[in-house]
Amino acid sequence: MSNLSFSLVVSLSVLTISCRTVPVSTLALNENVSVEEKSEQGNYLLKNDGSKVYGKKIKGMYGLAVKDYISIDGQKFKPSEIIGYREGNFSYGRLHSNYAKRIVRGNINIYQTSEMRNETSSATNISRQYVRKSYYYQKGNNGELILFGDKDIKELVKGCPKAEAMADKSSKELRKAVRSNLSYVNQIFEVYNKECKPS
Repeated sequence: MSNLSFSLVVSLSVLTISCRTVPVSTLALNENVSVEEKSEQGNYLLKNDGSKVYGKKIKGMYGLAVKDYISIDGQKFKPSEIIGYREGNFSYGRLHSNYAKRIVRGNINIYQTSEMRNETSSATNISRQYVRKSYYYQKGNNGELILFGDKDIKELVKGCPKAEAMADKSSKELRKAVRSNLSYVNQIFEVYNKECKPS
């Protein structure tokens, strides 16, 4: 997730967004490049009305056994009151009662979540842990975060020939492009955001 110190008590994984289910994707984006402008005043929570509450330490707690909250320097808020927050070089947007990290910024914003999962093989009964990453797009700064996969990219950048050409690949070809350039998928959206007007 973020380097924010979250206490996850009993987490719920929601894979259906807006009545739409996206299958497990091999999609990969570079999550380590900051796309935000410098924040002179440091960390802050962004309230629904657009006002900011500045401070240093952001914490959150979410789950079935606790009352969800996000706080900055001890000031607690309901997640429904905070549309996003800035911590260090990264910004996060609200996704249900939790938050996702923004990794592409512009007419189409791209957000990412990471979730630790356990899987047990029925054949060998051996368990393994892995990180499941999910990606969401948002049109404009006030739109809903919607889950997407590699097969949705070309449609998202439709009307922008250069970005469409970059996205016109099979899942296998996209994986190969990402192995050569970790930021390849990021760059598809960056080209769209810089060179094309939203449809």
